[in-house]
Amino acid sequence: MEEVQQSVERMTGIVGATYEAIRRREVTHPDDKLFERHILNAVIRPNERGFTISKGKSRDKIDAAIAMCLALHLALVHEPTEVTPWIMWSD
Repeated sequence: MEEVQQSVERMTGIVGATYEAIRRREVTHPDDKLFERHILNAVIRPNERGFTISKGKSRDKIDAAIAMCLALHLALVHEPTEVTPWIMWSD
């Protein structure tokens, strides 16, 4: 797990790349109604560099939409790092 700052500057590129991957049909999902609802709840929020997504005036959740964007970003551009084990074995 990795913390990702969700500033407008950072999320604009991440959301834009996700949108383009979806348009190219590189991203699909199983028929999951809850996931679909989160995606459909997301609205475009334009800014000077492109757009991000938000809930708009709705109280409906978009957590899965944000998680999808962040997961795709990490999968495509994140450089793997050495994992530090949580448990150390000694002889």
